[in-house]
Amino acid sequence: MRTVLVVCILVLVPALLPGQAEAQDRSRLTGAFDPQEVVTELVASWKRDDVRRYMDCLADSFLFVPDLSARIAYPEVDWPRYGLGRERAFFDATRGSLELVEILEKGLEVRNQAAWEVIYRLRTSEGSSVGRATFIFAEIEQRWYLLQWIDTAAEQDPDTKQQLPTSGHLRGRPWVQSLRER
Repeated sequence: MRTVLVVCILVLVPALLPGQAEAQDRSRLTGAFDPQEVVTELVASWKRDDVRRYMDCLADSFLFVPDLSARIAYPEVDWPRYGLGRERAFFDATRGSLELVEILEKGLEVRNQAAWEVIYRLRTSEGSSVGRATFIFAEIEQRWYLLQWIDTAAEQDPDTKQQLPTSGHLRGRPWVQSLRER
């Protein structure tokens, strides 16, 4: 069932985002040699508090997609437009660490894209989250980038066994606060 879902995502995402991956501004990007290196660099950039390297791992058409609970909790956030600018602001506003707790499945590579199902833990100055997500990677001119981070469900913290919200809750809070301050 998971394999069918991953293949469907890899086939449908390019159809939903026509030409997005090809429209990269490659002068800004360094990317990685494969999806594993993208993940390694994402994790390392949080540890080093290196926003430039974090952003270099993201495709120009990067999109964060929250799970349903985050969409309901933060309806004021324009989630369909949560791209590079908002992700950079989130990284800049928070300090913390990103950890992949488990890679559940490394999906097939189809049409220069790959999808991984992961469980991650994100600890920031805004709080902690543990979630299940699908990472969609795109290969552009022989370099790999994270195209989409799709939160799918909250998970238990592996250390405390406490149920924590997904990263969409951490990403939503600062935007809602800034909207209310205006």
